[in-house]
Amino acid sequence: MTGELSSLMGSAIGQPYYKGAAFRRRIFVNGSGRRTAEPSTVAVAAAQQTLTELLFRIAKQMRQAFLYSNPFGMTLTEESLSVLETIKSDFLTKSVVSITGTSVSGVAIKSSENQKLISRGQKWALNVTETPFAWGVHALYILITVGWVIPFGYTVPLIQTIFRLIVFVTGLPNNLFLLVLIAPFVTLADIAIYIFGPWLWTFGLRYFQGRQLLARTGKRTLIIGDVTWVHQLLKSYVSKLFSLSYGISSLEVYGANPQDHMLHNFGHRVVRGTLVFLGVPDGRRSRMQKNDESAVIMTGQQANGVRNIGVGPEFVVLGHNPEIEYKGFNSAITLWSHTDSLFEEKRSTVDDKAVIEELRESRFSSFERLLAGYVLFWALAKKVASFPFLKYQHWKSQSRTRIATTASPVSSVNLDLPEDEKGFSTSIGTEKYAKPKY
Repeated sequence: MTGELSSLMGSAIGQPYYKGAAFRRRIFVNGSGRRTAEPSTVAVAAAQQTLTELLFRIAKQMRQAFLYSNPFGMTLTEESLSVLETIKSDFLTKSVVSITGTSVSGVAIKSSENQKLISRGQKWALNVTETPFAWGVHALYILITVGWVIPFGYTVPLIQTIFRLIVFVTGLPNNLFLLVLIAPFVTLADIAIYIFGPWLWTFGLRYFQGRQLLARTGKRTLIIGDVTWVHQLLKSYVSKLFSLSYGISSLEVYGANPQDHMLHNFGHRVVRGTLVFLGVPDGRRSRMQKNDESAVIMTGQQANGVRNIGVGPEFVVLGHNPEIEYKGFNSAITLWSHTDSLFEEKRSTVDDKAVIEELRESRFSSFERLLAGYVLFWALAKKVASFPFLKYQHWKSQSRTRIATTASPVSSVNLDLPEDEKGFSTSIGTEKYAKPKY
């Protein structure tokens, strides 16, 4: 499967594309073309949709060919396939439009889902930029309080200046015993501000921005929790978005499956202010999906329970079930399910319901969470990349790899080799393989 017929990968391993070539019959072209971005979100979407169309087409052909049996265990009925087609149509024309804030014709539109995702991404960006912001405030404070030496010949540290103004306004004599006793402590207070200033400015910044006051300062860590293919793609995506960022405004990115190893790898390693993006399956219509949803919620709640001085991680929970908003997390974003009523009307048996929900989660719902993650993290990186004096091109990558100039990751395979009487190829490339013995 490729974005165009004559791909760089195909050229690198010598795949023939001339008319009548054997390899040509095995190519699916999804039209995504050559993508310059790393990783390419368009290529991922095209691959996902191509595989979905192929799956549904095979299912339809099998049902037409086997009207009264279930070949290979396929139990989907004509009615079930009709429901899946409607879900697919609404996914393309409604869900994607609402999440991306762009119509099918490419025109920007207002969408509450898109605005929520962008708003949350921009707020998370404040966690990443707080260190350079506090550093800049402290640098300005030193410039003001110490820089007066150059034109005027004296400094104006904050506490000492306030102390002098109080003495001047009240008219107290400078040699008063109480003032002489307090003076050293005033000096120590100014010294403390010079030493711990960035930490103090960070507290003030968090207070005015409405963020966690006691979260750890310094570089932030992001943990992405979702099914395997989603968290791996998002981890790669966010890593590339920050690959050209400055160290003072960067982000450590990790990913894990909350239904599997996330709890063991990260559940008890979170610290104050750890950012957790958690994708939750919709368990309202299937027992299997309900178990998956419960497992994800349990993992998130256990990680959320790891606290120090009353402060834990900062969550963004994403899913289609509105109940996630009442599970005790910092923030929850509910994606609208556009086909709920239709599905409830047409479902037939419990088995059909379970199969449809499994396909709905694997082909559409999980992909919607991936798209929502793309939107949220793009807004996050864009805001960080626009920070004064630390700007960078977040849409570029540091690697700039091209298949044509590097070693191919796979060897060339001859697809026209003769086969023996048992159907096994006698050789692959230049290596000889013995026939299997039974």
